Amino acid sequence: MAPQVLKDLRAHVERTQATLTDPAERDRALSVLERDLTDTLGVIRTYRNDTRLQLEGRDGNGAGTGEA
Repeated sequence: MAPQVLKDLRAHVERTQATLTDPAERDRALSVLERDLTDTLGVIRTYRNDTRLQLEGRDGNGAGTGEA
């Protein structure tokens, strides 16, 4: 199940869609949300990749077990 913060975010997106009647304003607001979420997903990917490297015995800086 999604954490509460994601549920709240989804509700915010739905409110934005439902309450902004001007299409240009709604598009701008949704665009800002999309950009911020895309940036956040990039951070998550980076952290997950770092974690995978750690799980494989590497520190993410090329050092580690000596294995390629």
